[in-house]
Amino acid sequence: MLANGVPEHARLAALLMDQIIHRRANSLQITLPADGRARLVAAKAQANLATTKPISGLVSGSGASARSIERLFLKETGMTFGRWLKQVRALHALGRLAAGDSVTMAGLAVGYAGTGASIAMFKRVVGETPGSYFLHESV
Repeated sequence: MLANGVPEHARLAALLMDQIIHRRANSLQITLPADGRARLVAAKAQANLATTKPISGLVSGSGASARSIERLFLKETGMTFGRWLKQVRALHALGRLAAGDSVTMAGLAVGYAGTGASIAMFKRVVGETPGSYFLHESV
């Protein structure tokens, strides 16, 4: 038993679990930018997550430069476009993994070259490997 019958330990354990759960939930949240130009770029990126096209290739038709879109993403989502896209990819891969796809297939679907790259991406964004994540989710 983690608390060992000590009330202070029980409260500390509850606080730590709450922090872990809160951190995991926040690491997977995706905020869309409010600005229409940035939303258009976000939609283009989400439509083809496997593309390796840089932001400069996604801004055409948005009415803004790549630099303006970068500034909008940072202001409105709290992260750079690159970081935002990594989180979108990780969330999409997570959904595919939960549906039964292999790590390799989920990674390929979101633009990663293979199993190692998929696991590394997932660990960078989520904080643990897919296997560890799903082990904790099933407990």
